[in-house]
Order: sequence, then structure tokens, then C-alpha cells
Amino acid sequence: MKFLKLTLLIFYLVTSSCNNHSEDKFENYYEIIDDFIRMQIVDTSRIIELDLIKVAQDSFDYDKWRDNNNCLTSPLPPPLRPIGVVSISKDLLRSYNLKGLIDKGDIDYMYNQITSFKDSLLNPNKINGKTIQASTLDSIRQFSPPYDFFIVLEKTYKAHALIKFSNPIISLDHKTMLFDMELYCGGECGMGIRYILRKENNKWRIKYQKRTWIS
Repeated sequence: MKFLKLTLLIFYLVTSSCNNHSEDKFENYYEIIDDFIRMQIVDTSRIIELDLIKVAQDSFDYDKWRDNNNCLTSPLPPPLRPIGVVSISKDLLRSYNLKGLIDKGDIDYMYNQITSFKDSLLNPNKINGKTIQASTLDSIRQFSPPYDFFIVLEKTYKAHALIKFSNPIISLDHKTMLFDMELYCGGECGMGIRYILRKENNKWRIKYQKRTWIS
């Protein structure tokens, strides 16, 4: 009986700790998003999608291939990057470690963390800006011609561009965070940027940013 109680207590403490870490991660993320809205995203006519971009484990490092090859001269093209998904490989995390952006112990921790991700929504009450859900965007796309989507978005929501954030990956000490931000500004206008931030003196500071794609 005592063993059972002890087991239940340990289970409670572990799950409670995991839940607190998850809550802490998103509290930090809201702080970061708020800073981005005020400091990075100065155009107030942009709207933020509440549905977070999915993050998936990948065995191929697209950024490493692009850095080491020329798409026009390379004999072999890279695998197609998954659409609508942020792909993170262990090799990519190793490269961040070599650049001093994450600790060695964070390589496996951050990579394995991805398997526990679920479809997540940002809390609109914690976003200091205009927000919209993917289901609403899908309705607009369904009833609008492709190149009229942003016209409808601007007329209905006074927004001429859409911003999306990925599910954030956080380090073991909860002081480093990796995420992608994507900006869509038209039928063939958009880009993705990866950020790594570190909390120093109680402020999140950008340590790394790199464009992942452009249209």
C-alpha cells in the first residue's frame, strides 16, 4: 500500500512538473510574440493565425544541403521540403550546438520533444493584435478565387498579410527557444524565418535568425 502511494506521488510530481513546464513554455512564447508584434512586426494591418504550424522530426537537414550546394549546378536536387510543416533534423540541432546556440545536452532533448507536440492554438486573449483561426481562413479560401483571398482578408479583417508561428521548441534549462515565423502577403508573396532566442537578464534576445524559404 505504501509502495502504491509512493508510486502515485512520484507520478503526480512528474506529470505536474511536465504540465508546469508546458505552461511556462507558452507563457514565455506569448511574451516573445508580444515583443515581436511591438518590435519586429510594426505593420498593424497584419493578422496572426492562432493555429500553430506543426513541427516534425526529419532525417534530412535542408538548410545544410542549401548551404553546401547550388540548386542550379548540383546534380541531385534535395528531397522536397514538407509543405505546411517545420522540419527539424538532429543534424540541424547539432549544427546549432557547434555554433554555440544550444547546449550539447539540448540536441536530443529538443529533438525528442517534438514527438510530444499536439495541434495547438494560441490564446487570443494573450495576443496583443488581430488574430484569426485556420478554420476561418479555410472558409475564405473555399469561397474565394486563389488570388482574391488577400482581397477578402483585407476587406473583412483590415489585414493585408497573415503571420503564422510554429510550435516552439525549448531547451532543457527553459532559457533557449527555437521557432519559425511565416509571413504571407499575397498569392506568390511570403517567407519563413527561423529564430533562436535566449533569455538573458530576464529578457528574450535574438541569437540567430535565418530565412528558411521565400516566395
